[in-house]
Parts: sequence; C-alpha cells; structure tokens
Amino acid sequence: MTIRSHLFLLALCVIVPVLAFALYVSVQLLEQNRTAIQNGATDRARAMMTAVDAELKGSISSLQALATSRAVEAGDLRTFHEEAERVRLSQPSWSRISLATASDMRQILNTARPFGTVLPAIAESSDVESMLETRSPLVGNVVTGPVLGVPLIQVRVPVMKNGEVAYILSAGIQPQSFESLIRQQNLPAGWVMAIADGNRRFVARIPSRPAGSPVAEVFGSAMLGAPQGWNRGTTVEGQDTYQAHFTSPYSRWTVGLAIPAGIVNAGAVRSGWLLTLGAILSILIATLIALVIGRRIVVPIIGLAASARAIGGGAPPPAQLPLFRELEAVASALAEAGNAVRERQRLVEREKQVLLESDLAKDQFIAMLSHELRNPLSALTAAAHLLNLPGVNAKASEHARGVIGRQTKHMTRLIEDLLDINRVVMGKATLIREVLDLAELAGEAVQTLRASGRLANHSVGLDASSALVEADRSRVEQIFTNLLENALKFTPSGGKINVVVRPVGGEAMLRVTDDGEGIDPAMIESIFGLFVQGPQALDRQSGGLGVGLALVKGLVELHGGTVSVSSGGRGRGASFTVHFPLAESLGSIHAAKGPVSTNDRATRSILIVEDNNDAREMLRVMLVVAGHRVRGAGTAADALRMAAAEVPDVMISDIGLPDMDGYELAARVRESAWGEGVLLIALTGYGQAEDKRRALEAGFDAHATKPVLPEQLEVLIESAGRAATI
Repeated sequence: MTIRSHLFLLALCVIVPVLAFALYVSVQLLEQNRTAIQNGATDRARAMMTAVDAELKGSISSLQALATSRAVEAGDLRTFHEEAERVRLSQPSWSRISLATASDMRQILNTARPFGTVLPAIAESSDVESMLETRSPLVGNVVTGPVLGVPLIQVRVPVMKNGEVAYILSAGIQPQSFESLIRQQNLPAGWVMAIADGNRRFVARIPSRPAGSPVAEVFGSAMLGAPQGWNRGTTVEGQDTYQAHFTSPYSRWTVGLAIPAGIVNAGAVRSGWLLTLGAILSILIATLIALVIGRRIVVPIIGLAASARAIGGGAPPPAQLPLFRELEAVASALAEAGNAVRERQRLVEREKQVLLESDLAKDQFIAMLSHELRNPLSALTAAAHLLNLPGVNAKASEHARGVIGRQTKHMTRLIEDLLDINRVVMGKATLIREVLDLAELAGEAVQTLRASGRLANHSVGLDASSALVEADRSRVEQIFTNLLENALKFTPSGGKINVVVRPVGGEAMLRVTDDGEGIDPAMIESIFGLFVQGPQALDRQSGGLGVGLALVKGLVELHGGTVSVSSGGRGRGASFTVHFPLAESLGSIHAAKGPVSTNDRATRSILIVEDNNDAREMLRVMLVVAGHRVRGAGTAADALRMAAAEVPDVMISDIGLPDMDGYELAARVRESAWGEGVLLIALTGYGQAEDKRRALEAGFDAHATKPVLPEQLEVLIESAGRAATI
C-alpha cells in the first residue's frame, strides 16, 4: 500500500475518537476556565487583603510609636495632645487621635476637639474590653464617630504604664482612604471590589457605596461561612456575578471581588467552541492531505530529517525545502530549539562567570575582614602578653594599656559600622531628631579628633557658620567622623583638610576637602557603594572595610539629605559635600552631656548581674576604681537573694541570663517591697530600638549596649532614675 492509502486509513481511524476527545476537552476547558478565573479572583482578593492589612499594620505601628511618648508616662496630656496632632497631620488618612483611660473607657483627649473639652466614652466597649484582656492592638469596624458624627474605622493600641494597661490610644481612619487601594487595582468594566468589616458592612467599595452600609445578603453569608470562597450571587445593585472573597485573620475584614457572570461564562464557552471547531478543521485538513497529496509527503519528510540532522550538527538548515505548512512549523520549532539550546548554553556560561565573580568577591571580603580584625587582635594579644610578663616597667605597661584601648576602639568601630550599615540597608535604622547647629557639631568633631591626637600630622581648617538642621545628633556626628576619618586615611602626613559648614539657599551644607590621594574617575560613580574601596597594597595601610562612605550615604538620605563627591583624579585630593534641609528655629537644641566629673560622683552601692565571669569581674573592678561599692552575681536568683539581704542603689543586669531573662528579673525587682527605689540599668548586646523599648517596659530605668565606655556608664549611674539609652 502507498503512503497515501495508509494516511487515508489512519485519518479514518483517528477522526472519530479525535472528535469525541475534542468534545470532552471542550467540556473540561469550560470547567478549567472557570477554575482559572476563580483562582485568579481569589488570589486577587487575597493580595488586596494583604495590602489592606499592610495599611492597617502601618497605622498600628505609628500608634505604637506614639504610645511610647514620655509625655503620657509623665502625665503631661497637653504636650501629648500636641504630639498626637503632629502625628495625625503626618498621616493623611487619619481623621483624629484620641486617648481614653483603660479603667472607665472615658476619652480624656481628642485631636478633633481643643484640649480640655469634655468628651464621651468609647462606644465599642466590648471590643475594647477584649483588647484590654489580650493587650494586643485592635482593628475596629466602621462606626459613626462620637465626636464629629462621621463614619470612621478605629485602630487602637494599649498604652502600658508600670506593667499595666493605663490608657487606650486610638486613631480614627477615614474609610475613603481604602478606596484608593481598590482604584489601584484598575478593575475591568463591570467588576466590583469591596472591603467589608467584621460586622458585614462596607468599609470601601468600587463602585462606591456609603461606608457603614450593609453588604449584599449573599456576600454576607459567604463571609460567615468560610474565610475564603467562591460563589454565585447578586450584588447590592442586583447584578448577577461570581464572587470571590478572602477574610484576614489579622483584622477580621473581608475583601470581595465580583465578576459579572456573563464575562465568566462567555469566555469559557467561546474558548470551548473554538477548540472544538479547530479540532474538526484540523481533522478535515489532515484527511484532505492524505487523499490528495499523500505521495508528496515523503520528500518533505526526508528534507525535514536532513534539516534536523543539520541543526543537530550546528549547521544551518537547507536553504529551500518543499515543506507543507505543518512541517514548516516543525522545522521552525527545530530551529528555535537549536537556538534555545545555544542560548541556554551561553546563559549557563554567564551564570558560571557571575558565580565565580561572586565567589571571588566573597573571598576578597573575607580576606579583607580577616586582615582588619587580625591586626588589632594581634596587637591586643601582644599587649595582654606584655602585661602578664614579670618585671615589666611602668612605661611599657602604660604603652600596652594604650594599645589595648586604641585597638579595642578600632574593633568596636569596625563592628558598629557593619551593624549600622545593615540597619540602614534593611530599613531598620531609627532617628531621634532634634534641632542642632551643624557648625557646633563640626567644631566638636574636629576638637574630638584633635584631642585624640589623630590630627597631629595634618593641617585641619574649619570654616563654620551657623546652620540649623533637624537631625539625630549621634548619626550626624557619625557622618562627620566618617568623612573626617576618610580624609585622614587618604591624606599623607603634612596634608591639608578643610571643613566648611554654612547655609546655602534652603539647605545646610557640610563640605570636607583634602589634598590627599584623590579618587580615580572610574570609581566616582561607585564610591558610595557597600564594600567599595580603591586599590590597596597587601599591607592595607589605609585599612577599613569599604563601609564608611556607604554608611554616610545611607544616614544622609535617611535625614532627607544628599551627598556627593568630586575629585580631580589620582593625587589631586577629593571633596565630599553633604546637604541637609534647614530647620526653622533653635528652640529644641539640646546641650550635649559631658562625662560626669570625678568630684561630682557619689559613692553608690552597685549590684552587677552577669553570667560571664570575666565581663562581670572587669566591670566590677572598673566601678570599684571609680569609687563605688560593688557586688557581683552570676544568676538572677543569686541577684534577688543578695539584693533582698542588702538593697543596692543601682543594679546593672545583662538580659541573657541562665535561669531567667533580664526582663523577668526587672519585673520581679519592681514587684518586691525593696525594689521601687533601685536604679535598674540593662547592659546587653541587644541594641535594636525594639530591645530598648522592651527593657524600659519591663521596668529598667536605662538601656546600654555593650561595649559601654566608663564615662557613659557613669552618666547612667548618676541619672538617678531618668530613663536613658546608650
């Protein structure tokens, strides 16, 4: 039999089952299309709910930050009213902020009314009582505000005082603010999206409905039935739709997405019919080809085989092949497959190169870090060994102690730079802003380096005019120090460094210029990158990890400023320029606190709680030398027993203790009959803002991060109960 006869019989054998299969596939496609729409709608509702929860969590975070205000703790409600109004103005979606007592839920201030206005009690008492039991934030439902009478969503957080909930801090959020989240979805015409609260009332909806109005019956029943689902029902306008919903376990709100039923069914039916017609048409064409040109298929198939062999060998296919359309598609697919294989190979090679470069960069960074840490460790080891040698004279001992002090500060600086740049990159760095004079800070930074002897071999000029900025003092000092240290590092002995501070237009300008090694033009664009350094010899005399300038850029931008660099090239010096927004007045400048004078120190009874024997003993000796009476305990239980026997003036405690953590220890001290007057200081390696907040909430009066300088610790000891952090 000929190929044409075989093709004809093959077509007859295939046509019937293929038609049946096409019909089956059409039915399945209808269901799959609906399932795909269902899954897409559910995912979209879930994503929208995630965005809503993120908005609510952001509001709660802002409230929690406001709840830590010292004005509340001090009972200065007028000041807190002013602080709350400033926070409200920074939140466009907030209508008002209120504060109520936890005991009787009576509002004592509301930013929507002047301070001192008599205000009604909180309306949602049942939800608030639940919040007081759990001490957790609360996302409320749409209610009519008792002060202005407009629909609001109340977000509340408990305000703790002495370990108990003293107040309820609330923010009234306008429901209209959530409509913008829905509009960002760019819904197709006819689609409906709504956000509903736990009472099955609309928070926001597109098309719009009044906030607080009830949802459609079908949507409300679905909300009660399951946290997520897909059902068919009518909207409040009576439109026939398929509806997907997702309920948040965090806020108990629900996002619903309604798609007109005609859209859902029309697409699936149309796709099914197209598939069926396509299958029938393909079978008819195949049969026609088998009957008419069966014998002509052999030559194209042979040509296609030759083309495949050519592609497999890396050669181009024959220029002209007498192919049918279907076989041309196969040939094209083979060519595309060949191209894809070659492209994949090139991609694999590029990925290998990237991995090799990343591995090399990792090795270089580890080598650099090892060098920078081993050098001070080597000096520390040698100095410690020298101090342990018998018969060492006083001059050698003094030199060894100086080495230990300098190298310890150097290692501390390296580690703190790495931690700070990590906080900036992760977005976890916090600022404590105050109005500062940039000129004064520049003078202090230069004076500090001059007093330490770092400027002995350089000529440093300061031209500073008063320029007020609203900034974090310690972070601005860090920016100054890093820029000056960078200039000193790359300016040889005898070189000149100029520092200029002055207001320029609406900004405060800081410029540090040196006549040192300069910067290669190729590095200008990347000089502020993390771990970026210029070429150095193996001895790495300039040192550093390539973190300082990256940290400067991150801290400047965190303050809303900009930093730039210019250089004439290698050997022609460099100039770093920082611009900060100018502040309005000098009203809130805080005087820097210097170290406590030795003559002003009072002898205090101090109890140290630290499980590391060496750290405890060194701290004890340091405080004894400072004139205090000091005892030490390795566990919290020993500390409680010793304190009960002889109540100390000050208790300095680590957080990570073997039998109980420092937070529990602080709570037990405050609960004891003797613990009210004890000054509690947390001395720990945990230095994040959340760690400081937890320490103060647990009962500590102050928080210090290891390592702490003696003069810093003396400031805390002399604070006599004023909350502080280092």
